[in-house]
Parts: sequence; structure tokens; C-alpha cells
Amino acid sequence: MYTKETFLAALGECKLPDSFAQNFESVADGYYKNGVSFLREEFIKGVEDRREILGSLYPFVLESAEKVRSSETASLYSLCLYDMLKNSTQRFAISKSPKADSEDLEEKKLFEMAAYFALFAFAPELMDWCERAELPEDVAIGTLGGAFRGPFEAHLQRNGYYGFDSARLFAWQQLYLDHELIRVGILNFELRKSFLSNCLIFKNKTGETRTMIVGKDISAGGMISGSKGHEDKAFCADMTETDEYYEGYITDSVTGKVLPTPVRLYKNEWEIALRESDQTISVHIPAGVSFTEENLTKAYNYVLRIVEKSFPEFKPKAFICLSWLISTQLKDFLKPTSNILGFQSKFNCKIPIVSQGLGVISFLFLLPTTETDYNKFPENTSLQKKIKEYYLSGGTVYEWGGAFLI
Repeated sequence: MYTKETFLAALGECKLPDSFAQNFESVADGYYKNGVSFLREEFIKGVEDRREILGSLYPFVLESAEKVRSSETASLYSLCLYDMLKNSTQRFAISKSPKADSEDLEEKKLFEMAAYFALFAFAPELMDWCERAELPEDVAIGTLGGAFRGPFEAHLQRNGYYGFDSARLFAWQQLYLDHELIRVGILNFELRKSFLSNCLIFKNKTGETRTMIVGKDISAGGMISGSKGHEDKAFCADMTETDEYYEGYITDSVTGKVLPTPVRLYKNEWEIALRESDQTISVHIPAGVSFTEENLTKAYNYVLRIVEKSFPEFKPKAFICLSWLISTQLKDFLKPTSNILGFQSKFNCKIPIVSQGLGVISFLFLLPTTETDYNKFPENTSLQKKIKEYYLSGGTVYEWGGAFLI
């Protein structure tokens, strides 16, 4: 029977949230008396019978739960994570999972799946929420699948076998549990309570827009200071407001970089269309989807109808996206007819963000962001080949921000 000290020692070297095992005594008492309810076959079967969200992966989940259930340490680890999530509105990340350095792959997988089950424990609550919100069946199934099946499919694509990557996904999957992420059509949409803090979007009477960066240090190359290769500071993008105008630094409409000369936007012509306090819908692109213009348009229109019906208190003013897919550099690697360029062209308000060029490593090459040997980048697609060559020559493809007004 574990004490808190012996339990933490058994987990070994790992990096967990500060509040992990905060209630260890009561959690352990419940475990030793009753086990872990959400690891039992009847719990998993009840979830699957209700919505069939696991599909062909149902046997894998059952087998994984049995393995976790058979381990006192893994069971307690899962239950402590669940307790942490249940008793806080904060989103938690696992920086390093227990046994992450183990040479025993099965031991590593055991603790990764234990983290997954701490999330899966909330499946009935998420299903209840989908029903209360009266989400269309396809959206409910897509959302539940994204929450509880998607991580396995992503792991298979990256590693060649089913599993869960808690360092990458434990915090991300909580967006589903917090009712902030839904799958609509081919896209994931995050319902954000606010816009970004570093910029304002202006619109004039003819519909033109300008993006003004506020309160950020800017490099000589027009990037946010602190980005890879842009550690210098050329100026601070401060904004001045008078009764007549706003004066500040706007981004170039083509490159998205911050222009070095301040401009004035007069209030009789321009108004603030998007500010930090405004609600927005953030767009996330699942792996492997075909984002043609038709599919994208359907998804954008569909989610707006859902928001209006199911979440009438939510009043988004724009769609936003923060991704390597928004990088204006991609035009140098892709044909003009590329679906990627078509996707990013919709986000006409370009927003530079601090970037280390890690997005392509994770999402294009499907490698850990710690990978610095660019020779290991795969060359399975023409885009991979071109960007690999670019990185080997010293280049960086930056993540970028974009927005378009609703």
C-alpha cells in the first residue's frame, strides 16, 4: 500500500502539474477500497454502447484498461490525474510522463494510457453536454471521436502503433472536456472567449481591413522579437489614440510582417472591428483532411449555424488561425492552386506571432519538436522535400496568425 512519498518515488523522473497528487490520501483511500471505476470494462462498455465513439478501437481500449487496472502504480496515477481534473477549472499539461525514459516500451505505453483514461473518465459528461447543447448527430459524434479516438489515430500516424502521447495531447484534449472544441465537418473549431492581446483589426466603410500590432517589440526584419533569427529589437509597436485617429504600426498585407513606419487611421474612416475582448472561433485542421474550398466553406457556414442555435450567448466576430499553414512563406513551396494556399488566403488579416519554426517539424514531418537533425526529416511528399531542403540550408518556416471577420 503506497504512501504519497513511496508513490511519487515509484513514478520516477517525470514532470507533472504542481497540483498532481495533492489529494493523494483521499484518492488512495478510495482506490484501495473500490478500485478505479472508469477502468472497469462495464464503464467502457457503457460509453461505447451509448454512442459507439471508439469503433474498431474498442478492443484496444478494453485491453489497455485491463493492463492499467492490473498495475497498482498506473491505476493510482490515472486516478490522481482524474482527481486533479475534476477539482479544477485549470488546464493541465504533462511535460514528461512517468517512465518516459524507460527502455521497456510496454511500461511507457502503460503510463501514457493511464493518462488517457483520466480523460476518458469524463466521456459520459461530454456526451451529456452534446445532448444538452442539441448538437447535430454528426457534430456530436465527430466531437466525441476527436476527444477519445482521435489521439490513437494520430499516434498511429506518428509512431506506427496505437497509443497516447500525453506530453503532446493531455492539455489539448481538455479543450473537448471544457466544451471549447467541437468537430464540424472537416475542421475543429475552438470557441474562444477572447481575441489576441497583441493586435487590433480595423475596418473602413468599404470593407478594407488593417492589422495593427500593439505593445510588442519588433525586430529589424518585421517579426515579433524573440522569434528564431529575430532576437533583436528595432522598435516597439506602441499605439497612440487621439480624438481624431489611431496611430501605430500595421502589418504588410502580403508578407504579414510589421511595417517600420507608423500610420494614422482616422476615426471618421476606420473603426476597430476586432479587439482582445471579442469572442472568436479558432480554426484547427485535423491531420489527413481534404480541405478544398467547398469543404472549408461548408464547415465555416455550418459552425456558425450551430453556434447560433446551440450557443446563442456566444457572439464571435471573427475566425482566427495560428498555424504554420498560415505562413506567407508557403507560397514559395507550393503551386498557386494548392489547397493550403487556398485555405490561408481566406485569413486576409495577417498577424505575426512569436515563432521558433517548430510547427512544420511537428505537423508536417510528424517529429518531436526537439528534433534538430534536419537530415532525419522524411521526404514522402514534394512539400516535405522542399521544406527539408530549406531547413538544411538554414531557413525557417514560421507559424503565423490570421483572421477574417464574420
